[in-house]
Amino acid sequence: MKKVKVAIIGAGDRGRVLAGSIIACDNAELVVLCDYNEEKLLKTANHIKERHNYDVKTSKDHREALSMGIDIAIIATAWMQHTELALECMEKGIIPAVEVYGAYDLEECWELVRTSERTGVPMTLLENCNFDRFELLCTSLHRHGLFGDVVYCHGSYGHNLTHGLINYTGENAHFRGLEY
Repeated sequence: MKKVKVAIIGAGDRGRVLAGSIIACDNAELVVLCDYNEEKLLKTANHIKERHNYDVKTSKDHREALSMGIDIAIIATAWMQHTELALECMEKGIIPAVEVYGAYDLEECWELVRTSERTGVPMTLLENCNFDRFELLCTSLHRHGLFGDVVYCHGSYGHNLTHGLINYTGENAHFRGLEY
């Protein structure tokens, strides 16, 4: 079976974690890690080498990374870059896998749909918590009837993302930090 060639664009926390997941897949090859921030890029590349004994090519230019014969690009950058990068991937015949979501407004959603339909290249949205242990535990408990009769339920994604996003020097410490 041919290995799927993967690029990760965005070498922050999500890119680092996703790199480990790709390296663990027998049928995938992490070809390149890309980030315009050289410090983050080298830190994540060094982590990958130390933790996984894996040498990954690096690039500060996403266009260079997308020209390395890859099949899928995981986009783990700041949210405001997702649409532009996903569109560029589809135009090059590369499947974009976008961390969390891919658009800021309805027009960007339609632009992604039109581009996918025109190019024939699908796009996938990644989510980092749908299948974590806690979520699967709750699903299993519900399926086994261990919650009893649920008469009211409220769910939300209500945690404060500003803590830890920007460190005390003002440096962006997280891919979401560009928005705060």
